[in-house]
Amino acid sequence: PLGGSATTIDEKASAPTISKTIIEDSDAIKYTDVEINDEVTYQVTTTLPGNYHTFDSFYYQVADNVPAGMTVGTGKVAVMHGDTNITDQFVINVDHDNKLTITAEDLKALNEDFNSGDTITITYTVDLNDLDEIVFGGTGNINGATLTYSNDPYSDSNASIESNKSYVYTFQISLDKTDDESNTPLSGAKFIVKQENGGFLVKTGESFEWSASADDATQFTTDENGNIEQIPGLDAGTYTLT
Repeated sequence: PLGGSATTIDEKASAPTISKTIIEDSDAIKYTDVEINDEVTYQVTTTLPGNYHTFDSFYYQVADNVPAGMTVGTGKVAVMHGDTNITDQFVINVDHDNKLTITAEDLKALNEDFNSGDTITITYTVDLNDLDEIVFGGTGNINGATLTYSNDPYSDSNASIESNKSYVYTFQISLDKTDDESNTPLSGAKFIVKQENGGFLVKTGESFEWSASADDATQFTTDENGNIEQIPGLDAGTYTLT
């Protein structure tokens, strides 16, 4: 129909992709609940574009603004191409704003051969350790990742796409104690916290752990207003205050 000659239509090359999950007990999930000082393992999975073979050079960067209250170290990052660990071929950095970046200025210059549509998987572990910054309950601690990549074989231009969001929840208990007869705030009331499975909460500085003995349990005391403002950083579950 176009001048009597045959017309060939080439299918558009597949675009890069990025997805983010939390790894828990070998399962990939979108949300989890943890207690303070737990570790959370994130996994970001990216695919190269269908026309990767047409590029002379290829910029690749994954960035994640790790939620405030969580700490990530460059030594807890692993980059995999299939079963091959290629971590040491990337520049890995965490800046003062808690932004993690994994960068290859030119993926084609690495000592690893990639093909169009290949998968690169990045795994990193963060510590939930800052009670002043953590979001308790509510919306949870939300974040995603961004892939920035070369998007034109004939120029130096880049494009960016964002992953889905992942959610980390942790909780706190607040308590108001009143006198049963006068209904006035009762200060100096002491409580210990017990898990459903029998562990007792022990606080040392800003750290928390669980002990099998009630004798080790930290006593939380109500203030002059009859309040314990927060017993923070708890996993989802059932607790008994005694």
